[in-house]
Amino acid sequence: MFYSNWNRGWEFAKGDARTDSCAFSQVDLPHSNVLLPLSYFDEKDFQFVSTYRKRFQIPSKGEQRFLLSFEGFGNRIEAYLNGSPCLSSVYGYTGERVDITPFVQEGENILEVILNSEEDPDTPPFGGLLDYLCFGGLYRKSHLEIVPSTYLEGVRIIYLGDNQAKIELDKVGEAPLDVEVTFSFQDETYTFHLTSSETIVTFPSLHLWSPKEPNLYRVSLSFLGREMSLEYGFRIIELKGKELCINGEPIKLFGLNRHQSYPYIGYASTEGMERYDAKKLYELGLNFVRLSHYPMSEAFLNECDRLGLVVLEEIPGWQHLGDESWQKRGTTYLQKMIQRDYNHPCIVFWGVRINESPDCHDFYIRNNELAKKMDPSRLRAGVRCFTKSELLEDVYSWNDFSFSGNKPVEEPIDVLPDNIDAPILITEFGGHTYPTRKTDNEGRELEQALRHALIHSAVHEKKGFIGASGWCAFDYNTHHTFGSGDKICYHGVCDIFRQDKMAASFYKGQRDRSRGLFLDCSSSWAFGERNYGGVTPLYIFTNCDAVLFEMEGQPSIYLNQGDPRFASLPHPIFRIDSLHGAWGLDWKNAKITGYVDGNPVISKTLLADPLPTSLSLTPSSKRIADDDAVYFGVQLLDQAGNPLVRSTDILEITVNNGTLIGPRIVTLNGGTYGFYVKANQPGKLDVSVSCRGLSTKQEVAVYAKNSI
Repeated sequence: MFYSNWNRGWEFAKGDARTDSCAFSQVDLPHSNVLLPLSYFDEKDFQFVSTYRKRFQIPSKGEQRFLLSFEGFGNRIEAYLNGSPCLSSVYGYTGERVDITPFVQEGENILEVILNSEEDPDTPPFGGLLDYLCFGGLYRKSHLEIVPSTYLEGVRIIYLGDNQAKIELDKVGEAPLDVEVTFSFQDETYTFHLTSSETIVTFPSLHLWSPKEPNLYRVSLSFLGREMSLEYGFRIIELKGKELCINGEPIKLFGLNRHQSYPYIGYASTEGMERYDAKKLYELGLNFVRLSHYPMSEAFLNECDRLGLVVLEEIPGWQHLGDESWQKRGTTYLQKMIQRDYNHPCIVFWGVRINESPDCHDFYIRNNELAKKMDPSRLRAGVRCFTKSELLEDVYSWNDFSFSGNKPVEEPIDVLPDNIDAPILITEFGGHTYPTRKTDNEGRELEQALRHALIHSAVHEKKGFIGASGWCAFDYNTHHTFGSGDKICYHGVCDIFRQDKMAASFYKGQRDRSRGLFLDCSSSWAFGERNYGGVTPLYIFTNCDAVLFEMEGQPSIYLNQGDPRFASLPHPIFRIDSLHGAWGLDWKNAKITGYVDGNPVISKTLLADPLPTSLSLTPSSKRIADDDAVYFGVQLLDQAGNPLVRSTDILEITVNNGTLIGPRIVTLNGGTYGFYVKANQPGKLDVSVSCRGLSTKQEVAVYAKNSI
């Protein structure tokens, strides 16, 4: 079992405790080495050497082994157990696991971790400029696992098709293999007895995993009285011509890119925070997410498995290629990434190139061959930002920033190398070509939304494209050489607090109705917001098949045909070009109703004179573990329940039995805000917010998680 409460009771200090006089404080993991302001901070503030120290008791060693792991850290780690070096690594994104048995002593043990969070030019992703920040700290969980002298290091499951799978077992120790493995799905259970490191098993039938039906089997393994488990989905990935198929069914990828960073704490997220991000992407209607530009947490991948989000996971880097030693570390990262994440059905592509880097034949031949050897079941991708690049992967994945207002995407013949006919995956578009704040005028927000709509529509329409992922899901902190000078890139369809911009409404309007009905429009219904006054053109984003627009004193408008520019999308985007009114005249309320199969199913009321009427406070979960955190979304609402999108009022947050991440008094960002609260102990987490004399509260149950 895992050592109980291993993530609690750490000590932290700035400096190297081996040589410096350090002042330690008590911390829990995950931990950021510094709490940062939201914006306008020195990017060197988190780039320093620090020490983490952990004291723990081992009553008796016996014949056991002791396995120490760190799930993630930034950026270089050296660990010492009882004064002896036991771990040195630069592979923070994939984490490390090491056998520390020789250094463990009975009684008290002292583990010291020296963490260098400076950018290391000898290791990916560093060496050049980066359009993102690599925050410091032990930013994911750590474990001390106590196992018998012979144990299972890991298992790899390979679906062969025709209800057959190969199970590969990695055993450490001398005892012979004798493993019982059970696959469970709903009321079905299949058990196999394994005595070899490689065994092919046959199932009577299987429920396959796909984005529409993300069926997961619970896999339990028993060996020498020790249990381990995981979730696994069976599926076949293949290219049929220029179509991506999962289980033989074509799929068009509709996605966004994601950075794993958060306000104030950088990378130091809990499992609940990671799960929420995946759920947010699912709520946006996506079936695809590119993990840019590094491996991310297993908690996030686990949730993608459960939700059916297709993933492209890639090795760390951004445009820069170092020397041969640097490149070998890039290949090692690829190996570690595939080893760690092989069993995740959500991963369809291994990203084997450094993002937007020049061609480098020997390096990328080596990476492609390694990925194909380690995992022939998946496709290889490699993201570039230029055309006619050498293609060694299965798909030509590239960042298309060519949009000029007329032609949404480049034609395949202009992108692919000469005499090469391959499917294209657009891995980025938008972003720096049209940064947009949540507080920008609605005309700019609308333009961002329409650019995303036009490009996805073109990709859906054109042959040769297997999909596209826009840049990006959430605003993020970056270096001073990028962004808007305040250390934030405003490229997201949501802000840095995970609150929607207008572009998010486009995505939600394209989601399958099984994920929930949606209806929104491109205006806050303020007559004086646009140039020359008025609210037209008025776009309606919805997954309904028709809409009715009603305004006091105006003829009703019924639309069952969308804007033809977006005809290839799953759902129409409706447009109204003419609404009567004149500057200075009385402005009236309006209502939009969405219809499915001729029946009204959802509506939205637009108020001509909105006033702050209520506060909404919505937690991402009503029950969390005592080592986790919960997300809260806040909106200042008008009489009809719409956010007051121009509000920058002061919001006050109060927390009992939890720790607020960030300041307690903040300003609303476009009428909304989002924040995270860490649980302190089992019991009841109370959170309340107040603004404009309005207040509301929520309770979240916190349960004890004694062993992790």
